Amino acid sequence: MFATIVLLTLGLTIYLAYRERIKYPHLSKQEIQNSLRSIARHVALEKWEEAEKELAPLLDKGLCGKETLLLHSQVLRGTKKLEQGLFLVMDASRLYPEELLFRQEEGIILLEMGHPIDALSAFKVCAPILRSEADLLFVAQAYFQGGYYEHCLEILFPLIPHTRNGKVLILAGELYYEQKNYSEAIRFYQKALEFADNLSRVLNRLGHAYLRSKQLDRAEKIFRMILEKDSSDVTATLGLGGCMQKQGQYQKALHIYQSGKAWEKNHPQILQQTGICATLSKKYYFASRYFAQAIEIQGPTPQLLAWYGYSLECEKKWSDAEQNYFQFIELFPGEPNGYRSLAWLYGVGLSTSLSLEQAFNYAQVSLKLVPDPVSWEIMGACEARKGNYARAHQILEFLLLSDSDRRSRTRRQQAMRKLRKNLPLGDPLVLRSLAA
Repeated sequence: MFATIVLLTLGLTIYLAYRERIKYPHLSKQEIQNSLRSIARHVALEKWEEAEKELAPLLDKGLCGKETLLLHSQVLRGTKKLEQGLFLVMDASRLYPEELLFRQEEGIILLEMGHPIDALSAFKVCAPILRSEADLLFVAQAYFQGGYYEHCLEILFPLIPHTRNGKVLILAGELYYEQKNYSEAIRFYQKALEFADNLSRVLNRLGHAYLRSKQLDRAEKIFRMILEKDSSDVTATLGLGGCMQKQGQYQKALHIYQSGKAWEKNHPQILQQTGICATLSKKYYFASRYFAQAIEIQGPTPQLLAWYGYSLECEKKWSDAEQNYFQFIELFPGEPNGYRSLAWLYGVGLSTSLSLEQAFNYAQVSLKLVPDPVSWEIMGACEARKGNYARAHQILEFLLLSDSDRRSRTRRQQAMRKLRKNLPLGDPLVLRSLAA
């Protein structure tokens, strides 16, 4: 019986070994080198699936030398398995501390993971081997993402005159775009069109640079050109809608956001802009639902909560608006609009749950964060609700001295007349839009 078990075990072992040999036959040194060269070509061309497929037999046979480990980490990066790639390359760095290519790959992976400062630390270690344009571009990208624009430009400046790399020119355009130098951004985006692999991305950036520099006709032309080929392009949809919004054509913007295939993606930015246009078109019912949907998808932001609360106010859902603003100040205690909105609701007599003490506290926090005319006007409304009509009148009188807007002056003068009658201020005299 024992002999039978031994024979069966031996037979199974031989079978498995034979099957493995058929699947991955023995590789000579030359075959291994040929495989590594082929994988490296795939990596250079960013053909990640082919590289992964050719790499598998080497890994299964335990062939994990320096070159194999480096290619493996690059393939993991290319297939977006970033954490696996990072762990592998850090282990390889410990195993081969003299090999700086692993530190370079570590920096590239960290950059893709959104950790530019850590990436820069890795790049500094391997600085002696960073000489090619592609190498320097990664370092420039890390400086750009980290907000070190001057250092980024120092690296790019010597490359720009001779480059035929679209990524270098796009990064230069991005750098100037972030610095609001849109004319220079436009120049580099236009030049990048000659060499870029992804034309739609460059065109989108060019269109948004035109939009920011108020060259709306040129921006609109570019965005329409992109959307004719792909109506699901979110960036171009936002750009074209933005052109309409800049011109106050909110109904047209609504149509753009909702008519293309991009609408089917439920993208939070499109939902937010649609909500803003619906609010400004007085379609408050739809606006509040678009904002709520955007919050559900991407989570709350100060701007989203401010617009959502304002749309609820426009629907006269005062309690819902108030609850939204309570969430606002809890999540973003350093932002003034949550406190300002709650104090406004109390000041105009629309609060459903605030006490006088709470309202004054919120008004004071708003003043501390942003001591502007809006915060002072809301404080005046709260003073009137407290019965301090003279104090409220003094605040408005002070604001009137520096008020050059005719409509605003008229409104404040009406509010002051009401205060002289010892009456609190209502909604029309403390603009709701100021709160949002």
